[in-house]
Amino acid sequence: MRWVGALLLVLAPLTSMAQEVVVLRDVRLFDGTGAPSRDHVDIVIRGTVIDRVEPTGTSPLPEAKSVDGRGTFVVPGLISAHSHVGQVDGVSRVPENYNRENVLRQLRQYEVYGVTTIVALGTNQEPFYGIRREAHAGTIPGADLFGADRGIGVRNGAPSAQVLPSAADSVDRPQSVDEARAVVRQAKDRGTDLIKMWVDDSRGTMPKMTCEVYSAVIDEAHRLGLRVSAHLFNLQDARGLVEAGVDIIAHGVRDQPVDRALIDLMKAKSVWYVATLALDDASFVYADRPAWMDEPFFRHSVQPALQKQFDDPAWREKTLAAPGLKNSREALKMNQRNLAILFESGVQIGFGTDSGAMPLRIPGFAEHRELELMVEAGLTPAQALAIATGRTADLLKLPDRGTIAAGVYTSPEIAQIGLTEGEAAALGRRCRVVTQPLAVVDRAVIDGAADGVLKLVLDARSERLLGAMLICDQATALLPALGLLLRTKAKVSTLGAAGLAYPTLAGVFGKITDGLLRERLTRPVRWLLRQRFRWLR
Repeated sequence: MRWVGALLLVLAPLTSMAQEVVVLRDVRLFDGTGAPSRDHVDIVIRGTVIDRVEPTGTSPLPEAKSVDGRGTFVVPGLISAHSHVGQVDGVSRVPENYNRENVLRQLRQYEVYGVTTIVALGTNQEPFYGIRREAHAGTIPGADLFGADRGIGVRNGAPSAQVLPSAADSVDRPQSVDEARAVVRQAKDRGTDLIKMWVDDSRGTMPKMTCEVYSAVIDEAHRLGLRVSAHLFNLQDARGLVEAGVDIIAHGVRDQPVDRALIDLMKAKSVWYVATLALDDASFVYADRPAWMDEPFFRHSVQPALQKQFDDPAWREKTLAAPGLKNSREALKMNQRNLAILFESGVQIGFGTDSGAMPLRIPGFAEHRELELMVEAGLTPAQALAIATGRTADLLKLPDRGTIAAGVYTSPEIAQIGLTEGEAAALGRRCRVVTQPLAVVDRAVIDGAADGVLKLVLDARSERLLGAMLICDQATALLPALGLLLRTKAKVSTLGAAGLAYPTLAGVFGKITDGLLRERLTRPVRWLLRQRFRWLR
């Protein structure tokens, strides 16, 4: 796990700081947009805001507190879209574990391991909402917390009370379409962030939610403005759920390879996929006793009772002899294979681990193990990190985290994201620079910002965005659209086709893509168009 251990400094959403200026000097930066890492970077933080990101030494800032970052690799805080809190303590799994002290301990552990935002995906109890409110306000230490209320299962089905004892009382189990709609409304009234449901028969050993019920859950949730995340195992269930409109697949398909029909359907409906590779891996990896279990990075994450279990030869022997062990190993391999296929096919991939659901799914460490398993599946470390940061922020619709983008609050503002022209050239990228004055944008003229400018650094061959700089009032408001373009590696023309609201500053995107389109027209085509429109006049 050496490459993961290089993550020495993680930048999270900042809260409750005075307007002190801090400069992290000469760091190596991975900004979460999918752009390559950059060396010799200064990050200027003013109060609670990442003020700007610039080459080392650009701004002396003698009044700032300077932190020597040489040798430090800075990334945005990791984000898990599938974790749990309050389910376990040591090796125990009892409902009483869902208490304030235990939940806060787990949130602190997530943060220590660089996981700064988690979604507790179901089985939440009464303390959840108060703790979530404090986490959002930044008045308690630890990761920020979102959640999916209690979650929806079926009677005598998943999640099993034998596997997860707290599920006996903390999961809604409707038996009809009307009851399903009712529990969704109740979750909405309690203030849930999204809806979680279990659609899994545990390899044919228990009842499974019917299509009619889960379709009603999805329909009611969407009517109320909530998205739905589904626990599953089988390809057939994945197809049915996607057809019914599910928003997030919360576990990987593990029974067989994903097919073209599912891939096309997920892309058409913009469904997110969270593989949770670490789930099956945790069933056997600790009994396999890899060398990293003796490293401080791992041992710090393990509570004493769990460490005692790991050190027990009898536990290891029993685990390795368990009848289901072969199934877990095969499920992990299939999950990794399917993740690679879906990623290469352009399906939207998010990050999650199911950490905290069971004692072996260790908060904080599980997220680093997930990154390693993603790389084993065929993704590059940069691709895995981009998924665990910027892409999962997109999944959760949290524009204030997941990337380290610069927004300088001057008059006018200056905002920069991705690579500069010089940085692209230093990386050997053939690029072109396109500049668009804001004087042609109605909103800028109305607001007195006509002297602003948008500068794009594009790949010379593909016209994909490599970086951008905006100089105008409200410049930082335009960064999320550009950040999405960087993360998805889409062509810049995508912005011009997005049906932009009028009149807003986003109109500059339409102007710049119109200009690029005109440049691509051949001279004869331009002549024909002029003749055509002259005739129409």
